[in-house]
Amino acid sequence: MRTIPATLALAFLLGCSAKQPKSGWEYRRSNGVYAASVYYRFGDPEGTTLIGSCKGEPQFMLAGGAWDAPRFTVTADDRSWTFPARQGEHGHYLPVELYIANQAIAHAKRRIAFQAGNWHREIRPSPPLTSFIADCS
Repeated sequence: MRTIPATLALAFLLGCSAKQPKSGWEYRRSNGVYAASVYYRFGDPEGTTLIGSCKGEPQFMLAGGAWDAPRFTVTADDRSWTFPARQGEHGHYLPVELYIANQAIAHAKRRIAFQAGNWHREIRPSPPLTSFIADCS
């Protein structure tokens, strides 16, 4: 009799773990109420997402991720900066806290990478990022 609940629990777990978030870029235009924003979802189980918001100028941060380090390095093309990682009410995140680094991400041509300890994520810039930057100017 214990095999039925165990089987149902296993089927539930397998069904949930099979639904990985979709990876890719998403751009949301400014609509008069909300500022423009851009997201890159890495599609991993931790929900790692690059978030770009327009607060007069582009600002970026990485939320989620299975990293455990006090600082992180962001690389845009061939330039890198190191910043402290942050712990917030809803989890940890990696904020890019320097104007020049945010501008480098905004105008990257080849790659944008984040590294915290042994954890690493990298993406290529894409048209949704370009549209976000144009809307944020």
